[in-house]
Amino acid sequence: MQSQPSQIHLTFSLNVEILSRLAQWRIDSLTPNLCWKSNNFKMGVWTWRLQIKKCGPLHVWLFKEHSDHPSEQVPTVAFVLRVLHGPGLRQVVQSQAVNDKTFLTNEYHAWSVETAIHGKFVVEVEFIDMKCGSQAGDPFYFTLGKSIQPAAHQAALSCLSYMLDSGVHTDVTITTPSGSIGAHLAILATRSRVFQVMFSHDLRERKTFTIEMEDMSLESLKALLAYLYGSINRPAFHKHRMALLAASDKYDIEDLKQACEESLMEDINSDNVLERLHNAWMFHLPNLKKDCMRYLFEFGKIHDIRANFDQFLHSTDKELLIEMFQEGLNAVHF
Repeated sequence: MQSQPSQIHLTFSLNVEILSRLAQWRIDSLTPNLCWKSNNFKMGVWTWRLQIKKCGPLHVWLFKEHSDHPSEQVPTVAFVLRVLHGPGLRQVVQSQAVNDKTFLTNEYHAWSVETAIHGKFVVEVEFIDMKCGSQAGDPFYFTLGKSIQPAAHQAALSCLSYMLDSGVHTDVTITTPSGSIGAHLAILATRSRVFQVMFSHDLRERKTFTIEMEDMSLESLKALLAYLYGSINRPAFHKHRMALLAASDKYDIEDLKQACEESLMEDINSDNVLERLHNAWMFHLPNLKKDCMRYLFEFGKIHDIRANFDQFLHSTDKELLIEMFQEGLNAVHF
């Protein structure tokens, strides 16, 4: 049976730091028998709050806060709670994973930590998945208050999508090792400066009206074209985002590169952070690099990646390793 959170709390709240799917609340010391509450923080499109009380065991509550937005949907989430404590905050107590927990307004999840916690510690919640109600959805992609696209805009996108899917008046062929597809030179040239240059100078592509993409699969190419034509969906984007990132860099498609960076920042975890950091360095993605560094050092996850670190040391750029070393020296942990 879950314990009820006390209504007694201090008159101030404490900041929660968030990064990707991770939220951390750092506590210097805790007065016994008094409830402390954190400030509100955003995860997905919802507002959350942590609350703790040390009365024998440490009790931790995760709340979904009330929203005044009439269209906000009820979230169903999966998450784990952790307490990091001890020297260097390297001792971890973790709750069982909570799956498909539906949070109504002001509803909460309670966790009792049986391990003795002394001194400074961190309360951490990692959101594994989020969706609206019982409807399956991509995590962290929900946005409130978006205006409906004007009818003319929707019609134009539908026409572009139809042109691509049906091959209406295609005038250029793009080939990959696994197949080829027709496209429209005017659209490619307006979406990519590299494509524009190809057909503005006396190059092979202009003579043959063929673009060879030997480093891309046909499925990834379809996702790239769907993005350029404005018809890509989120599952396809998510599945092919690494190939799309490489293509955005090669063909100078800045908006696609930014979209890939923002997507990769949304689900950083201990299994992929080193790969993300390497890609951030290779493709010059400063925001992704910053978040990966924060995840490793400010959020203390450098201790979770030992198994993959040796391979990373031998495969990544020395300048990046130097930057990581400097970041580690600058990291401040209480």
